[in-house]
Amino acid sequence: MTNELVLITGISGFIGYATLVHALESGYQVRGIVRKASQIDKIKVVLPTHFHALVEFAVIDDLSAKGAFEKQMRGVIYALHIASPMPGPFEDLERDFFRPAVDSTISLLSAAKASPTVKRIIITSSNAPFVPVTEFVQGKLTKEVLRSDDEICHYDMKIRFDNPQAAPILAYAASKSMALDAAEKFMETQRPVFDLVVLMPAYVFGPNRLSRTPEDFAYGSNSFLLDHLLGRPGAPLMTSSVHIDDVAKTHVLSLKSFIPAGRYLLASGETAGTDWSEAFQVIKKHFPEAVGATFVKDPEVRTIRVISDTLKAEQAFGIKFKSFKEQVKDAVGYYLSL
Repeated sequence: MTNELVLITGISGFIGYATLVHALESGYQVRGIVRKASQIDKIKVVLPTHFHALVEFAVIDDLSAKGAFEKQMRGVIYALHIASPMPGPFEDLERDFFRPAVDSTISLLSAAKASPTVKRIIITSSNAPFVPVTEFVQGKLTKEVLRSDDEICHYDMKIRFDNPQAAPILAYAASKSMALDAAEKFMETQRPVFDLVVLMPAYVFGPNRLSRTPEDFAYGSNSFLLDHLLGRPGAPLMTSSVHIDDVAKTHVLSLKSFIPAGRYLLASGETAGTDWSEAFQVIKKHFPEAVGATFVKDPEVRTIRVISDTLKAEQAFGIKFKSFKEQVKDAVGYYLSL
């Protein structure tokens, strides 16, 4: 067990909260960063009371501001940067997506470089930086297998998307690419004493413990799964996904020195990837009363085949990722409980 201090951004979100809990269960003390004071009460209502004394909450309303993390990095041994602009309505791509993603990453890395205590930074990215936006819009990818050390896609801050329906998720993908580019350039040019681990999950599915209503639960990455089951097809679905438990677990394991620095793709299914036809099979087996009532009987699905090569992650973390069926069962079970 350890009582080392870990700074975590994004703890009011799906991945951030799950990682917060796993870090506390693993014996770490946490300085949790939120953007609004009101988010603290929301977290405390759900967070088991015996963990409250182990969390120091801090409010940074603008993570992208220069020097935003300077005070909060004091005494920190590790930092997990999970916060990121999420898909949604926007007026200006550069202002609302790209700059916040890049500037918050650089602000955190700069504060860590100025701190004498920081040993490692973990950044939550996505498999999206490997996916060319123009190909995704056309419904087909020339690269079917993603590998963590491949060249990522690069984007200019002035990029614009013509497809209104796909624009938010594609803007998210481009922002992740830009933030990763900025982080790796920082490491190369600034040469800090700490090292960097980048975790790159596929679609993340599973219980969102912060959700209090079905509408809350249907926000974020779980929305892709639920829209499919509710008969609301949107953009094509990639055949790559991962359980929230595995994402939280790998974040906390990344704090260990035996995990080499570098990028890691997180996804289940190995070379087969995610078979979306399995989702309805799970519903029929475990939640038959929801078939035709809550969920449609024959959901339409359009997929883009893409497989995340997770061998590097599996070997480093010593983990076998939970199956898509487990992702569906746990996510749907929690959704129906709401």
